[in-house]
Amino acid sequence: MSPKQLIAYFDFNSLHSYLALDSILSLKAEGISINWRPISSMSLKVPQEEIEDEDRSTKHRRLRAEYQVNDIQRYAPHHLTEIHRKTDCQVANMGFLWLQQELKMDNNVIDEYVQSVFYHHWRDNCSIVTIQDIEHILLKIKKINSFDQELKWQDAWKQYCQSTGLEHLEITQTEAKTKGINTTPTFLIGSEPFKGRAHLPLVLARLKAGI
Repeated sequence: MSPKQLIAYFDFNSLHSYLALDSILSLKAEGISINWRPISSMSLKVPQEEIEDEDRSTKHRRLRAEYQVNDIQRYAPHHLTEIHRKTDCQVANMGFLWLQQELKMDNNVIDEYVQSVFYHHWRDNCSIVTIQDIEHILLKIKKINSFDQELKWQDAWKQYCQSTGLEHLEITQTEAKTKGINTTPTFLIGSEPFKGRAHLPLVLARLKAGI
């Protein structure tokens, strides 16, 4: 891996990934490009209702879940709603893979897509589940729409979702599982994982030092 490139595993439905988004993108100003890798991770746990005579472990789990909610709201760039939503991000991930692996788009286009999907989902509270949802986002990316109109990229995109996209998605998910990556964001330097946005300062320092 290039010392100026960071592998970042993310999940569009993960608020931890969303909260890390701006910090990850800010690495570009340090000359570091982001090699995004989409995966599916666990949604936030819904805090249980407090019950009478709850045991210590039950209370601990409840308070931990409540703390996570409060912590996320505190650091979010805006008020978040439906933070325990469980969204199927398969098509959104295929949109990413279509740009990256099928069209071989440059990093700026990939970054724009990742940011757009996160904003569409969490800031604007819009759907990212269907092929049409993602097509709507793709339509706003200028470089895609500068293609020759005869290419009819919308048709190519729909076909990708029904064939090659499913294969690319399976390969990506299998690779992450093989490496034991199941939480997001997770950053890789070589084969060493760093889990969580709190590790970004350390990750940046390591990359700049070339270690």
